[in-house]
Amino acid sequence: MRTIAVIILLLVAGTSPAADEPSCGVRYLSADHVYLDCGRAAGLEAGLTVRVMRDGVQVAELLVEYAADHSASCSIVQKTGDIVVGDRVFYEATATTTDLEAAAADTLASRQRELKAPSPNRARAATPGPRLTGSAALRWEHGVESGGTDVTSDVLTLPFRLRARDLGHGWEFRAKGSLRRIRRDGGNDVRPTEDWRNRIGEVALVRDGRREDWHLAVGRIGVRAAAAAGPFDGAAVSRRITGPVRLGAFGGWAPAWQDMDFSTEDQLAGVSLQVEPTGADGLGLVLAGIGRYHKGEVSREYVAMTTTWRGGPGLSLLQAAEVDINRGWKRDAGAKSVDLSSLALTGRWQANPRLAFVAGYDDRKPVRTWETRDTPDSLFQDAGRRGLRGGVEVRAGAGARLNLDASVRTPENGEADAKSWGARLWLPSFPVRDLDFDVSVRGFTGPVIGGLAPGLGLAWRGSPGWYLRAAGGLYRYIDEVGDDDRNSTWASASIDHDLGRHWSAAVEGRGDWGDSGDVLTAAAEIRCRF
Repeated sequence: MRTIAVIILLLVAGTSPAADEPSCGVRYLSADHVYLDCGRAAGLEAGLTVRVMRDGVQVAELLVEYAADHSASCSIVQKTGDIVVGDRVFYEATATTTDLEAAAADTLASRQRELKAPSPNRARAATPGPRLTGSAALRWEHGVESGGTDVTSDVLTLPFRLRARDLGHGWEFRAKGSLRRIRRDGGNDVRPTEDWRNRIGEVALVRDGRREDWHLAVGRIGVRAAAAAGPFDGAAVSRRITGPVRLGAFGGWAPAWQDMDFSTEDQLAGVSLQVEPTGADGLGLVLAGIGRYHKGEVSREYVAMTTTWRGGPGLSLLQAAEVDINRGWKRDAGAKSVDLSSLALTGRWQANPRLAFVAGYDDRKPVRTWETRDTPDSLFQDAGRRGLRGGVEVRAGAGARLNLDASVRTPENGEADAKSWGARLWLPSFPVRDLDFDVSVRGFTGPVIGGLAPGLGLAWRGSPGWYLRAAGGLYRYIDEVGDDDRNSTWASASIDHDLGRHWSAAVEGRGDWGDSGDVLTAAAEIRCRF
């Protein structure tokens, strides 16, 4: 029945931003945050939830944590695909003054002007050539852990995203990933003293313009039509069948999941059906059948489905699911022939400009492949996160926001439900102008352990380009079975500064002190956007 319900949802679900919604772009990505190229002047404020869209399909949902006049930083609430620089971000502006409404209107008008075709004379006069855009950063982290382990570590990371457009005939080059070098000193574990952890998500030549009938990609591929297969080394092709409908196929070799190295023993192949939205409330759907094999033996075969829907004023739905088709050694191990192994649903209703409701269901769990075929099923079940969640967002005057949420997770092993709840309050320009204050608290209870985690934060928007933040809080873990309660305290501070149009730098530090040991970390990062 669950499988049938998912298919029904897929048939009725689809989304596209409303025609009157303002938008901005993704400017830069760090390990933990997504940075936007618009801010308070366009109606963005801390606490606002925004949607990342690509080709009319929702890729992720973000929470604005800080907004300057012309930029904003966000945390990721959830995503069904990778976020890339240049993705469009749509939101419901919080502007209440004439100036802010005009700014939002200017943003929309600019976007509409960009979509207009150039005049023939301008097109002939233009001399397009390769254009390189993207971002890169160099980040250094130093950590000192004491309290039994006494480990010192240094991590040097180089994350990058590159895009070379206009290579001719609709082709462009894309690359994204990170290079990471880790050095450790001390401790009594078996980890190496020096380690490289490189993660290359995409290095490919791609031709996938919306006006192109044929979409092609060659290299390490991360295109949306094959996103459920993960990055792979090979080729993908799709053809417009009619209007917004595309049919495609892809195949190649899967990299080793531990280190993303190139592999020649793990093959994958698949077919895809993609429906692109055609209007303000059009359908956005990706349906893919995927097979993964190791030395000719089946590892996993499944159908992946991702869709979003926007049905009316302020109402939207995001869904992702996977259905496993089990045969061979999986059937011999007692698995079902067809099993809904993953399902995630999130709905949002913006009741009015000041009130929004969110509800969701999460039934995702890891699955067995040839690499983990001997691992007991109980480990996979325990690793899954399953349950219901809901929340409400209230916007008050002067940009203040209150977010409340709660969740219930029911294990299948018969243990008691695990419950969690949280609240967060943003107060911009409080108690003085350009000083933002937020307070949060989270709590959870479960069959074995419970906890409480309050926190406070202050953010100061200084002279142009400066952003300072300080935060701190407590963690209290309560042993529901024994008497091994634990407490810890943490504090952090960071400074972020724009060095110009393309460069920025940041430094940060954090300390954790408590019953589980003390940890001190410091980090510095320099970023370039081009």
